[in-house]
Amino acid sequence: MACALKKPLFLHERLAHEDFIQLINEAKKNANGYFPPAVVHCFTGNEDELKAYIARGGDWYIGVTGFICKKQGAALKEMVKHVPLDRLVLETDAPYMGFPKCRRAEASDPKKQYPNVPSAMPLVAQAVATALGISPHEIAKITRANARHFLRL
Repeated sequence: MACALKKPLFLHERLAHEDFIQLINEAKKNANGYFPPAVVHCFTGNEDELKAYIARGGDWYIGVTGFICKKQGAALKEMVKHVPLDRLVLETDAPYMGFPKCRRAEASDPKKQYPNVPSAMPLVAQAVATALGISPHEIAKITRANARHFLRL
């Protein structure tokens, strides 16, 4: 439907890169070679997968969520260094993918975690900025422009 309506897509792939690419190629073929702008939502893949997404062209973006703020996100902190700045977008994935300090109040039970919230976006920007060695303000400026371009605003 997005191909027919020429609307941008958020695409979520987890541990299924080869199948994902095959489905996208089929959709593009069925739409006479057209595939709309896309964000690979909540990217947590490897460097080869990242390169494959980037190679799809300038209308493909890599979405980085609060996962980068978690201990488990250490690999993503390294991977984000390979994302061209003009292809990077930030996401919270709220209410999912909560991470420490993503809310003003933390759960009193250490086994529970509050869900993520949109207001945690500056924390995602800070983590990405730290990984890249640039200011959070610059990351916010760049990724805002990328999001506006992706959404055709």
